[in-house]
Amino acid sequence: MFLLNQFCNFVFIMIVRVKFFSLSMIKNKVHLLLIIHFRMKLNYLVYLFSSVTFIFFLAACASQSMPTGGLKDITPPKLISTYPIDQSTNFNGNIIILEFDEDISIQKLQEELQISPFIDGTYKSTVKRNILTLKFEKPFAENTTYTFSFGKGVVDFNEKNIPKNIKLAFSTGDKIDSLLITGTISSLMKGENLENAMVGLYAYNDIEADSFDITNRRPLYFSLTDSMGRYAIENIKSGKYKVYALAESKDKRDYVYNKNTELIGFYEAPLQIGTSYSGVDFKVIRYDILPFRLSGARQRGQYFEIKFNKNIANYTINYQDEGKEIDYDTLFYPVLQDEYINFYNRNMNTEDSISAIMSFTDSIQNTIDTTLTIQFSEVRKLRESPFTSREEPTSSTPILPNKELNLKLFFNKPVLTVQYDSIVIGFKGDSTGSRTVATDWKFNKNRTELSFIKKIELSIEKEEAFQLQIRKNTFVSIENDTLRDAKNLEYYQGDEASYGVISGQILGKYDNFIIEVIDDKGKVEKTIQNERKYRFTNLLKGKKTMRVLIDKNNNGKWDNGDFEKRILPEPVVHLNRELELKANWEFEDVNIDLGD
Repeated sequence: MFLLNQFCNFVFIMIVRVKFFSLSMIKNKVHLLLIIHFRMKLNYLVYLFSSVTFIFFLAACASQSMPTGGLKDITPPKLISTYPIDQSTNFNGNIIILEFDEDISIQKLQEELQISPFIDGTYKSTVKRNILTLKFEKPFAENTTYTFSFGKGVVDFNEKNIPKNIKLAFSTGDKIDSLLITGTISSLMKGENLENAMVGLYAYNDIEADSFDITNRRPLYFSLTDSMGRYAIENIKSGKYKVYALAESKDKRDYVYNKNTELIGFYEAPLQIGTSYSGVDFKVIRYDILPFRLSGARQRGQYFEIKFNKNIANYTINYQDEGKEIDYDTLFYPVLQDEYINFYNRNMNTEDSISAIMSFTDSIQNTIDTTLTIQFSEVRKLRESPFTSREEPTSSTPILPNKELNLKLFFNKPVLTVQYDSIVIGFKGDSTGSRTVATDWKFNKNRTELSFIKKIELSIEKEEAFQLQIRKNTFVSIENDTLRDAKNLEYYQGDEASYGVISGQILGKYDNFIIEVIDDKGKVEKTIQNERKYRFTNLLKGKKTMRVLIDKNNNGKWDNGDFEKRILPEPVVHLNRELELKANWEFEDVNIDLGD
């Protein structure tokens, strides 16, 4: 109030000075009385304004509303009590209650909450201000210790701050199981730690040793890894267990191993848990363990299609009348694409059939031998399949020093005819080029891959790059469609100064190994085998990683093990840093220790 009075006096004086210049200018008492009256009115208005403001302030303090300013709340909720009490025994209820020191909300609790061992049935969750209640459909199992890990499922109401390590453990029996297993999960081939991967324990029964495990049921105990790939399974009951690690996508997680699609790791033998373990680490890998199976063989549109349940690695086809100088002018070459083989009918809408003896092999050398009749009938509706091609290497790619141009054109369906003289070759800057001839090229058996076999001496100057111009309509497919767009390709010899070098030593006891340099797209760029002092030259610039595949059984190759026979993959050791390789740059003394 004192400050308001002072402000009033200041305003009064300023008004007097501005309006009347000074008291000395006042000529009569009437003017003076008017000024004094004005000041009294001003004081009254100021006091009235201050009173209203004070009342408004009291009313604002009494209302329950969010403050408009102040520091942001960065403190996560604190768990202050639970029912049942943490580490308590002989619990026989079906309701769990957690009380926090501030109002909370839940987010994706069904995904975040880990209950180990798994429970039968479901639960409902409710939140009232600072209290979370979980009501379970079925009672908990007898004489069992349960752990609840809430992950990121509980946050504060306003700022969504996440409390760390909200956990609860209790027993339905008279003791708390206290054994613990900790470790990490990482990718064997990439070397990176995996978040949200699972480690699961399965009770082992000598009589039914292979009946219940990760391929057909959820684990008894489990834990998911954090952002550093670390896991901890707590409150385990002593016993014998099968132990697995599983990396599956979060949106399709069912805690069961779906063969051939997910990464998995395992202990070769059951683990007898009578004490706590640390450092139980897993390196997971994808296995091809699906049985190889023929899914179907029939005409689809203009194709005769043979389909399998997985990708085909190799195949052979022998027609029964082959060698009898019969011209199969209707049946054309088969084309392999992943799990399919498509046969093409040269003459559309012409009925024809032929019997063939076939053999198919998958990636792990499972083989299917069969005899099939490939039969074409009238095509009612064509299946759309635009004619496409690609080159390898791609245009403008520098060819490694002292390497010849190994150019190939790949087509998505067989090529029926080629106008070789529509392909013109020459060097950049030349006024003329020359047309190619058939002997400059070579098709593969199925006419889906065309190799340029003419020897070309490349220049290291981009301005003098070798050029290859393919005019439109040069290629006609088995379905009589063409590549309508022209292609202009060019290649030059890379300068050694444009590449980098990595050299070093392989340390440790193993003498048989494969060293790999991997580019930033995860592709193996170069390999060296069994050289303790190694040197990679002519590496493209960019980010590189390295790994060493250990040939532990000395059979000349790296073996990825066998899940069904419980044979682990051979070891893989990764360089624990990334190399940023520049042009005309060498990383020396890049040593990798394979261990004792």
